[in-house]
Amino acid sequence: MSLAHKSERTGNAIRRRVLIFAALCLFATGGRARAETPSISKSTITAAPGADLKPAVEVSSESWPVRLTMRLLEMKIHPYDHLWYQLTVTNFGDVPILIDPFVLAPTEVRWNAEGKKFIFFEVAGPKGLLIRCSSLGTETMIDDPPDPGTPAELLPGESRTTLPWAFNPYDYGHKPELPGPSPRGQFSELPNYLFSEPGEYRIRAVYDYVFPDNEKPEAQLRREGGIRVETPWVSFSVIR
Repeated sequence: MSLAHKSERTGNAIRRRVLIFAALCLFATGGRARAETPSISKSTITAAPGADLKPAVEVSSESWPVRLTMRLLEMKIHPYDHLWYQLTVTNFGDVPILIDPFVLAPTEVRWNAEGKKFIFFEVAGPKGLLIRCSSLGTETMIDDPPDPGTPAELLPGESRTTLPWAFNPYDYGHKPELPGPSPRGQFSELPNYLFSEPGEYRIRAVYDYVFPDNEKPEAQLRREGGIRVETPWVSFSVIR
């Protein structure tokens, strides 16, 4: 065998060893990369908008001709977390009723708690005392009903439900490239109650369709409206 032939065989063997070594290095690096990639806990994944999530609890109450239904997505949250809810108003009577579409807008529901009118929540803390809703500052309203200032008829058998909504603490939700937080399925976020302390809390929804202050007759001394519906209290836990 000539010296040139031996040199060529030696060169080929070296190249094969180099290729095998490189392949082993690449495989080992890829394996480490996969091993070091953190897995995403299922509990941290929220449903995409439009997903049909099942509520943890659903309660209803009625006073002719209005039925009020409250659904909560979760019964256990951590301190400073928010509840996620869905409210439905149903006309089970035989006559139309007037209901302003705006009173079911998620951002309006929480403001209603200030005046305790229309549709709002009452929340009691671990000591049994009612918790006042807090101011949130800047926020973005998503998918509020059209023409909110015009009362609309709710015909017999019809229902109206709150729209999915997520609280946006930053003023960027109006920008297409930064759409802001997404709702969790068909539920709305309730960000204006501060659950800072662990313990057992209670919440209920109230329908009290009073006259607007500027339209209330002077002779009307009764605080509540002609129709008032309160759902049963629902207990939920704030855990560390």
